[in-house]
Amino acid sequence: MDNFLTEIKKKISKHKNNCKNYKNFINSKNINIDKINKLENIPFIHVNMFKDYELVSVKRDKIFLELNSSGTSGKSSKIFLDKENSVNQKKYLQKILQNEFGQKRQPFIILGQNPLFLKDRRKIGAQVAAFLGFSLIGKNFFYLKNEYDKIDYEGLNNFLSKHWKEKILIFGFTSKVYEILINQINKDKLKFPLLNATIIHGGGWKKLNNIGLTNDDLKKVIYKKLKIKKVINYFGFIEQTGSIFLECSLGYFHTNDIADVYIRDKDLNLAKKNQEGILQCISIVPTSYPGNSIILEDKAIFKGNICKCGKPGKIFTVTGRLNKADVRGCSDIS
Repeated sequence: MDNFLTEIKKKISKHKNNCKNYKNFINSKNINIDKINKLENIPFIHVNMFKDYELVSVKRDKIFLELNSSGTSGKSSKIFLDKENSVNQKKYLQKILQNEFGQKRQPFIILGQNPLFLKDRRKIGAQVAAFLGFSLIGKNFFYLKNEYDKIDYEGLNNFLSKHWKEKILIFGFTSKVYEILINQINKDKLKFPLLNATIIHGGGWKKLNNIGLTNDDLKKVIYKKLKIKKVINYFGFIEQTGSIFLECSLGYFHTNDIADVYIRDKDLNLAKKNQEGILQCISIVPTSYPGNSIILEDKAIFKGNICKCGKPGKIFTVTGRLNKADVRGCSDIS
């Protein structure tokens, strides 16, 4: 953890020296980065700052890619990547995924359209960014939706005819898993079973929460319809793309070598074990923008440092969104 702290301090020092808005934030809090000796004391900014400001720590002519959040509640976050940050996102994400799924790539179904249909490929939304990231562990990719946003049953059956006996990965945002696999797909049109498939999904819980569908409920309706047993939820967000937390077999998210979390109470002090609070995520990935330590609008509970599933890392659950985020002391960046 000492190495992790050192790495985070080095990166936020770079952001302070190269991003005016972030420097203003650090100075307004009278923070001496060199004197920080605990990871829990690393300063954090509110996730909405990426909606209100263009936070960049590299020269504009070095920007290689712009990521945009879905912006379902209004403004979208804008994340600016240079080539180094873009490459590192892929490298770190691949490491996390290979630790879970192994080195061997698996046939891959994506619950969406091919990114080739995008008009501007320099600007990528959250879903496409996630598709491209998770494709690092896939092969023989098949996009379930055609260019007209319709399910391609002919293409799907052709894909399954070749791979249905193998382990298959199916990836999509949570809302798309429900919308497409539960509401749209006609299982009678499938000529081959999906018994060997694993579904990986994350984000997009708002729609399901609105209809009262829980994580366990989703797994049950997926099994009832398609007989798919293995469904893995992950937690991630575009402001720290490349850092994700995977759900274990007991339903907990685990931290890893790349990203850590803290849960804070309404006064932004560390919450106690099993106490619901506000989720703070810390990642070593961001280098072209000051996104290494962010407090979100997600509620979470710290469940301890040891999980009975046997996997390492802190364990936590995400319990929902704040009804009206009022995170004091971390939003005055200008």
